[in-house]
Amino acid sequence: MLASSRRFYPAFDRLTTVLDPARHDRRARLPHHQADTLATAWEDDDPSTLA
Repeated sequence: MLASSRRFYPAFDRLTTVLDPARHDRRARLPHHQADTLATAWEDDDPSTLA
């Protein structure tokens, strides 16, 4: 099981890199200004500002 997972994860990483070379690192945090923008949009109830 361990040997197969050690083959699978690097292969999956290479495959996703080929499919999406600009993919986001899921362990990275958003910069504070982007997080503030998203939090503001999330809390906004005005339907005219929805994109």
